[in-house]
Amino acid sequence: MPTGLISNSWGVDRYDHDLLGRLFTATVISGDVGLRKPDPEIYLLGAERIDRLPEECVFVDDLGGNLKPAAALGMATVRHRSAGETIPQLEELLGLSLR
Repeated sequence: MPTGLISNSWGVDRYDHDLLGRLFTATVISGDVGLRKPDPEIYLLGAERIDRLPEECVFVDDLGGNLKPAAALGMATVRHRSAGETIPQLEELLGLSLR
């Protein structure tokens, strides 16, 4: 299952891109692409980079304001508050066990 990271970081040297490449299928870093959440274009770019339509994606974020544009594009959304809450929601949406 492809996974992606969308980050609002403007510091392009803050990440170990080799590590991110091992953890995620694709990444979208604000400092690299000149976009930031909640601009809908950043969510579309994230979906494109994992070769999925927005309605085939689940977007997780801890800020409700970042979830609204994703939902408007057709993405399922999960507000992250804790792993204990997020993981069961993802399991239900994805139809698989993550534990």
